Amino acid sequence: MKAEPTVKAVGVGFIALALTALSLLKGGSLILVFASLLAAATLAVAYAEATRAAGVLSTLRVERRTPTRTAEGVEDRVTITVENLSVESLPYLTVEDRPPSRSRASGYKGRVGLGPRERAEAWYVIRPAPGYQVFTGILLSTGDPLGLFKAYRQVKAASSITVMPLSLKEAARGGHALGAVEPIVSRARGASLEYYQIREYQYGDDLRYASWTATARTGRLMVWEGLSDVRVDVAVYADLSGPSWPGTPGDAPADWIMRIALTAASQAVSSGGSLWYTILRGEVWEVEGPLKGSDAIEALRLRLSLVGPDNSTFRVKLEDSLYSLLSRTPPSAAKIILLAPGVSLGRVLGVLEEFPSTSCTTLVLLVAPVGGSPFEEAVRRVEEKLYREWRHRFARIGVGLGLVASKGEAFSYAARIGRMLSRGSLC
Repeated sequence: MKAEPTVKAVGVGFIALALTALSLLKGGSLILVFASLLAAATLAVAYAEATRAAGVLSTLRVERRTPTRTAEGVEDRVTITVENLSVESLPYLTVEDRPPSRSRASGYKGRVGLGPRERAEAWYVIRPAPGYQVFTGILLSTGDPLGLFKAYRQVKAASSITVMPLSLKEAARGGHALGAVEPIVSRARGASLEYYQIREYQYGDDLRYASWTATARTGRLMVWEGLSDVRVDVAVYADLSGPSWPGTPGDAPADWIMRIALTAASQAVSSGGSLWYTILRGEVWEVEGPLKGSDAIEALRLRLSLVGPDNSTFRVKLEDSLYSLLSRTPPSAAKIILLAPGVSLGRVLGVLEEFPSTSCTTLVLLVAPVGGSPFEEAVRRVEEKLYREWRHRFARIGVGLGLVASKGEAFSYAARIGRMLSRGSLC
C-alpha cells in the first residue's frame, strides 16, 4: 500500500523547482535556496509520514454492524468499528461508507484518530426502502498532517438488510402496526356490519353514509365505515421486474406495488379467506398459495423483503406466470394485477381473455413512479397513452385500469380495492 501525492504535493513540488531555477538565475540567492530546500524537505517528511501511516492502515480491522431485518420507514443505525492492531498510532484516518442506493441517507464520512491497539466507532442513520438492500465496501484513507500525500484502502465489508414493506394503512400509521391484520371495510350499512371508524370523506364514498354529527363537530364531511363479514379470496400478481425499481427510494413503482399487494392480502386474511400470490422478476417467478391466517401476510411480507433491484428489462415469463396464477385460483377470487411501467397491456389482455369468468373480479393497476423528474414524467405520459388505447377493451371485459401517479391516488386505489372485495365484484 503506497502513499500517493495529492494536488497539494504537486503544487509544493512545482514551487520547489521554481525556487531552485530562480535561485540559479539570481546567482545562488541564499533566501531562494533555503526556500527551495524547505519545500523539498517538507515533501520528504510528509511522504515519510504518509508511508508510515499507510503501513498502519493495512493492519486495521474494520467491521460494519447493521440490523439484518427491519421495517419500512424505520430509522436504523449503522455502526462502523475500526480497530488498530499495530503498535503505532494513526492520528489522521478518514472513514467513508455509502448506504445502499435505495436508502434515504447520505452515508457517513468522518475523521477519527487511533492510538496503538485502540478501537474507534462511527455511526450514521439510514431509512431504507422496502426490499433487499446491499452495502458496498468501506473506503479508508490516511496521510500526513498537511494533506500532501494520501493512502487508500478499500475494505470489502459486505452486509445486507432485508426491509419488510408495509401496507398502505400501516404506512399511514408510521409502521407502528406492522404485522397487524387489516379488516375489510364496507361502505354499506346493515345489521351484519360491525362499526369500524368515522373518517373524512374521500372521493367515491357514498354520501348516504355521511355522519352528520361528526361533520358538525369537525367542520369537515365525515363518513361511517363498517366491517364486512363476507369471506373473500384474493390472488395478487406483483410485477417487480427491472422497470419497477427506478425512481425515488420509497416512491418507486416497486415500493407502491409491495404496499398495495400487502393491502389486498390483508383484506383477504381479515375475512378468513385464502391468499395466492405471484412475484415476477424478469424470467423468475413463483406461485404461492392457498395461504390463510396471519402467517399468510407475514409469508408475503418476508418474500417481498427478499426482492431487490435487478437488470431484467424484459418480462419474458409474464404470460406464463399470470396464466399459472389465474389457473390455480377459483373464479370467484378477487385478482389484483399490479404492473410496473413499460408492460404491454396486450399481453395481459390476451391472458385475461382466456378466463372470461374472472372479468368482474379482476383489477389491473399500472403503477407509475411518483415525483417530478423528467424520467418519471416521460413514463407517466407513456402510461396515459396506454390507458387511452386500451381502456375500451379492458372495460369490455370488466377490468378496472388505473394509474398511481401520487400518494393520494395510491390511497384512493387502496379504497377501491376494499370496495371491490367487500362487494365481491367490479361489475
